[in-house]
Amino acid sequence: MRDLTGTIKEIFVEEGITYALLSKAGLTEKVSLTLVMNARVGDDVHVESGVAMATATRPSRILVGQTVE
Repeated sequence: MRDLTGTIKEIFVEEGITYALLSKAGLTEKVSLTLVMNARVGDDVHVESGVAMATATRPSRILVGQTVE
């Protein structure tokens, strides 16, 4: 299986295991959230072999010259 990064569209429990449905480029994939229990719908996660390994950080949308407080 390949590794990918996708956006969580749904989270559910099946036979005691927490899963997510990920969306990436129009495809949907079911992955285990066993290692990333703090993930929420809308988060991006890195997946390898059907298991979410970490949440992904999105690039900030700070404009040049803008200050961050």
